[in-house]
Amino acid sequence: MNEPIDHLWRDAANCVDLPTSMFFPENTQSDRVWDAARRVCSGCAVRLDCLEFALRYEELEDRWGMYAGLTPNERNLIRAQRARFPR
Repeated sequence: MNEPIDHLWRDAANCVDLPTSMFFPENTQSDRVWDAARRVCSGCAVRLDCLEFALRYEELEDRWGMYAGLTPNERNLIRAQRARFPR
């Protein structure tokens, strides 16, 4: 049975009132496209909640956008580390 997804942390996120396109850009070929989103995420009080949400619920084929200041490739590295060193 799947545990329910808790979205309450989102209300306290720095990005709550910002345009979604800042965190889910169409063109991700340049690292510079992520700079503004990284600045927003860097001081966010719920950054760890955001990261856990992405790591737990992001579908393999839908891994895109910025979560917790991390790109899909960066989150994939965390997933790989967790697989190698389970808790």
